[in-house]
Amino acid sequence: MTFTAKTTTFKPSFSFRYSYDNTLDLSLAYSYTTNKSVYDTNEFNDNEYFVQNVDVDTNIFFIKNVFLSNKVAYRYNSRVGDEFDGDAIFWNVGLGLELWDNKATVTLVGYDILGKNNGYRRIVSDTYIQDVENKILEQYFMLNFTYKFGRFAGQNMNVGDRRGNNRRSGGRSGGGRR
Repeated sequence: MTFTAKTTTFKPSFSFRYSYDNTLDLSLAYSYTTNKSVYDTNEFNDNEYFVQNVDVDTNIFFIKNVFLSNKVAYRYNSRVGDEFDGDAIFWNVGLGLELWDNKATVTLVGYDILGKNNGYRRIVSDTYIQDVENKILEQYFMLNFTYKFGRFAGQNMNVGDRRGNNRRSGGRSGGGRR
């Protein structure tokens, strides 16, 4: 049997980032993807679905050298099989402390706080549709320690924080894992 399929994908997105006075970082992102596959045979049904993603990241710096990081993500996939849940909310949170003039960071991070990471996805090709459930690491907590060396292999390192500020100019580091 020979047939052809035409697949069209449309994916607009936008993002926004705001920082205030080295005490707050906010990042918002939204994307929407729509897919449509049209077949020239009656052996396969035409297929149309969409996926939308919303991400909100915040880093709040309070008290001296203490910060709270949050990442909340919403995912919706309209075309996973009936046995799968098409939407999920993910929340990762971290509480951290900068030490030794910002040369070290200790962060306790909780991943998948709401327990909603489902590992579902749909693969659509010209010849088949496949729903996949992956084994995933469920909710867990991790204690991270990061140390920034000023010199490595005899070379001075450029030690700046994630906002591009040089530590010597008084910038803070989020250090929290996203």
